[in-house]
Amino acid sequence: MIPVLPPVLRVIGAPGSGKTLLIVSLAEALRSRGQRVATVSPRRGGATVVVLSNSGRVTLGGDQPLARLQTVIPSIDPSVTIILAEDYDTPEDAAFPAIALGAARDDVLANVTSEDIEATFARLGPGETNGLVDLVETRVLGLPPREVAAPEPTEAIEAAPKRRGLLARLFGR
Repeated sequence: MIPVLPPVLRVIGAPGSGKTLLIVSLAEALRSRGQRVATVSPRRGGATVVVLSNSGRVTLGGDQPLARLQTVIPSIDPSVTIILAEDYDTPEDAAFPAIALGAARDDVLANVTSEDIEATFARLGPGETNGLVDLVETRVLGLPPREVAAPEPTEAIEAAPKRRGLLARLFGR
């Protein structure tokens, strides 16, 4: 039986652009939706750090190409359903979809501003990706779009305008 290779999503951008923040947020959002996420990041000196879906860490010697990591990681952690790769932006890596931070690019799945990622992370913490996780699920994982049901009106929602009016009167606004 041929093993199914998990898809790889690259997060690329200039140093300090928020790549790590975006990966943390995407990983948290994907995990909350039942995905098993591994992350990879090259380090200076030729090592590659892999964080597995169970939070275990593996350091591999040498620069590891993404195509090799896509086959090696499932042999270490067969439950991985997606690999998020930080800073892989060579011509060989272009075979894998990417989200770019900073300067807009035509060759990526999505362009995101650093300010948006930082503000969202600071305000809402990890796990909030402003819809990027939906894009990743449909375009990278091949899942059907999520159906979001409209909330049913409740007494609390219907009463909210009345409370706002009361508070406004109490505080003279």
